[in-house]
Amino acid sequence: MTSVNGATLPALQLEGIGLTSCERLLASHLADVERGFGPAGLGVIDLPPLRSGALIGAQIRVVATLYWARELEEAGILPFVESIAQGVMSGTWLAPIGAAIHPLVAFARRREQRFTRPERLALFDRLFGAAAEDGAADFDGLLRSFAEALSAIGREPADQGIAHLEARASEMGRAVGATATAGGVGVAGFAARDIVEQIRTALGLLQHPDLSRALGGGGPWQMLMRHGPSVLGRPLDVMRRLSRARAGLALIDWIAREADAIDRGRARIMRQAPIVSAAETWLAASGRP
Repeated sequence: MTSVNGATLPALQLEGIGLTSCERLLASHLADVERGFGPAGLGVIDLPPLRSGALIGAQIRVVATLYWARELEEAGILPFVESIAQGVMSGTWLAPIGAAIHPLVAFARRREQRFTRPERLALFDRLFGAAAEDGAADFDGLLRSFAEALSAIGREPADQGIAHLEARASEMGRAVGATATAGGVGVAGFAARDIVEQIRTALGLLQHPDLSRALGGGGPWQMLMRHGPSVLGRPLDVMRRLSRARAGLALIDWIAREADAIDRGRARIMRQAPIVSAAETWLAASGRP
């Protein structure tokens, strides 16, 4: 069990949404930073590339966590908790929240010390935004092509060869990985750690007994679905975004783990591999064309 701001989050719940996976990937990135630049590198915010190459696993892992965070941002988790905390701070939130007032006020007071929503959106747009002027595909377009190539492997009849489909999936994985490698430098690692920690804190606040009671109980996602649209003034598609977050994280993390094999053209993908299931989940949540 993990305690956050007075609330206890079951470990399985954290892993189920991908939070502990993100923290593991970011810890791995920091270990690579220390190996590459020494202990002093751990304090550098604006990091250069860890090494040369088109596919650098550590940098791809950073982008995997930021993709996950982008989807949770769209689900509304951070804006929702930020809005409640700011309302409590300003006195416009009138529902009784008991002892939850203290961690909420503390969260609101630290807003200038972390990535704000405009800063998060600017970062996500830079990494995952629309197609560039030179005609390059947007990140989601590349990820869709990768997921479709994986899905084709899973759907190919057992009596048919899949080598050509594996080659296609590797080609698309390389494209996603190269884009992620280029994006996972500079402040991306620092930002990923900050935003993932914010999400952990937000989930902890929503499970504070007094705030949970004020919001009608249930888990964080139930509270978000119940109250998010009225608090944020926009419709939310919470479960679809959460599904995309988990599946997208798995897809990009696989590219990071298989970067060397992809680079050498030796990536192997079985029909029933978990990555194929993740691709199907991502496509289902994203809407098949």
